[in-house]
Amino acid sequence: MSEMLDLNDMYLFVKVIEHGGYSAASRALGIATSKLSRRIAELERQLGVHLVNRTTRSISLSDTGETFYRHCLAMVGEAQAAREAIERTRSAPQGTVRLSCPVGLLLSNVSAILARYMTDNPAVRIHLEATSGASTSSRRASISPCACVCHHSRIRSSPCARLPSHA
Repeated sequence: MSEMLDLNDMYLFVKVIEHGGYSAASRALGIATSKLSRRIAELERQLGVHLVNRTTRSISLSDTGETFYRHCLAMVGEAQAAREAIERTRSAPQGTVRLSCPVGLLLSNVSAILARYMTDNPAVRIHLEATSGASTSSRRASISPCACVCHHSRIRSSPCARLPSHA
């Protein structure tokens, strides 16, 4: 089995080509020119091909290097897209919020607060559960949207349940 290529080296290869040479890429990336040259040479050694034609004044891609460059460029683009996708998920609240609340509080102003929150945060869904404070143990019952006037498609609830009576 062949050894796995270092994805960082593939990234550096793309940057050297994008910047038109080792010196420009070195300045842009803040990496020593000698290190860039060594990493590309190691990449060529691992692949067993010549990727870059070097002269004292310029570099150009070999035919094989051109093909490899297109694939590396796609890999770098996908890596950037993956990072941006993660950043988007971290920039705003999303997911399901599970909320347990006494019935009396649900019948007050909580529905307006929840509706406003969900309007401000469209990627959030709410699972709402009513609790009975009648005993020290937590008793739960699902409450319908009509009971708390929460007519919202992202609020999940079950039909109203009867809370147990205490003797």
